[in-house]
Amino acid sequence: MNDENLIPINKRTEKEAREISQKGGKASAKKRAEKRLFRELVEAYDRRELSDEENEELAGIGIDKNDRIAKMRRVVALIKRAEGGDVTANKLLLEIMGEADNNGTDDNDDKIDGIIVKIVDCSGGGDTDDDQV
Repeated sequence: MNDENLIPINKRTEKEAREISQKGGKASAKKRAEKRLFRELVEAYDRRELSDEENEELAGIGIDKNDRIAKMRRVVALIKRAEGGDVTANKLLLEIMGEADNNGTDDNDDKIDGIIVKIVDCSGGGDTDDDQV
């Protein structure tokens, strides 16, 4: 790494430091807004009404009528991928059930957001060979 070209924030002028901090604050706010929007989109999807076919699928595997929601369909899709040998899906299921190591991190919010993103990716139907056994 070429650290000699880096100038520490405390060696910059007050104006430069403020401008850099403002850029960082704006980028952070933008990222939070994107995460919030994504979470709201997933929640809206989870609240949608299921089609007759979707209801029948969940009923066929013994899911109680009151538990038949879109979120359940995503979990079922994840389970199916795991049963098919998808290593990532298996890891996600273990994380959801609290049986997987979180790699020594205690940042549960980021972990849960990551799991949500991965569940959506897994339920999207896009097969990737590099995650399958």
